[in-house]
Amino acid sequence: GQIALPLREPSASADTPTEAAVHPASANSCLNGGDWLSPYVTMHDVCFTTKLYARSTSPVPPLAPLIFCGQELSLSESASDSHTIATLDGWLRIKVPAEVAPMLIALRQRMERLVSRIIERAAATGRPRPRAATHARAEEQRKEIAALAALTRAILTLLNDARVEPLPLPPKPRKPLLQPKRGKAKRKRRKRKGPAAADN
Repeated sequence: GQIALPLREPSASADTPTEAAVHPASANSCLNGGDWLSPYVTMHDVCFTTKLYARSTSPVPPLAPLIFCGQELSLSESASDSHTIATLDGWLRIKVPAEVAPMLIALRQRMERLVSRIIERAAATGRPRPRAATHARAEEQRKEIAALAALTRAILTLLNDARVEPLPLPPKPRKPLLQPKRGKAKRKRRKRKGPAAADN
């Protein structure tokens, strides 16, 4: 059958994830699930024609989301001392070797700093600079390129060598059952009668 890709809602408010099919134009659309090397994929976008499709999908190593995606990566202990559980944004959990866990944090921080510098440099490209500043900037760019190359090699080595285990999503807390409303018991007050009229 056709592979279904569960898409997590950004707000995580839905009880079940939305499912999308792999778009026929994707390079991996002809593969069945057993041929995919990872349960995670990247995609360009999602479109709806006859059904909901994820376009330009490509399987990625399980550690890739922990380095490049999300807002927060946290580490917690597992039942085994040799492994650590890495959790991305509170829901995506992967069991990784204990010695790999601190490397994930370090690589993620280096990647964020490098991307921030590249963005700042791109924003300042159009500003006029003195010749000395231009020369210093060129030297800084060469260092950034070398740092990016070293970082890329470290990431590729980690992605290829690390043996990890994707974990199931944590169960969502069940909504409390609504209790039937009970009517409040009202105390019936006896209506007082006014004083009887005196006989004339």
